[in-house]
Amino acid sequence: MFRSLVFWKKILALCCAILVEELVFSQSKMIMLYDASIGGFVSEKSGLNFDFCASLGRQEKDIFIGGGIGFERSLIENPDYEYGYVSVSYDEMGNFNSVKRFKGNSIPFFVDLRYLPDRDGISPFLGVRTGVSFGFITGIFSDFSAGLKIKLSKNGMFLIPAFFYRIAYEPENLVTDDSRYMEGWFGIVGTKLSIEF
Repeated sequence: MFRSLVFWKKILALCCAILVEELVFSQSKMIMLYDASIGGFVSEKSGLNFDFCASLGRQEKDIFIGGGIGFERSLIENPDYEYGYVSVSYDEMGNFNSVKRFKGNSIPFFVDLRYLPDRDGISPFLGVRTGVSFGFITGIFSDFSAGLKIKLSKNGMFLIPAFFYRIAYEPENLVTDDSRYMEGWFGIVGTKLSIEF
């Protein structure tokens, strides 16, 4: 597990080096993107994940490469975890029932690669982000998104509705006492809305 974490750190470092070279030396068009998304966990856990992210990068023809930072809010239920905030309730038969509920904030840092055709009207959109997250969820992640790019104005403002799937891994040696229940691989599926300037 530790060896795989080192591998992903090297991949992320390489992506960051390419990103810095692209931002500093490229003469291509500079773009700012803002994303807001909501998703649900796809694993033995259940719950919701909300995030807001901003990316800055350059576009060469139809390819955008950049980097960004975000803010995530996660609400998770995990009945198998032995500690945590317990919501006490009773089922229809009057039997005692308790569900472990957790909530917290994370800060993701990521490299952002997108296929963003610079055309009038409506065009397809594809995106990949990979990076690290710190806080409530501490680990590595990648997400894949697909949708449409819709031109809103003549001055180059675009709206991008999309669906996404995110995979994340929280290794045991990076997990704090407050987030042990997120250990291992997990997924999030959801929808997001982006604005391009």
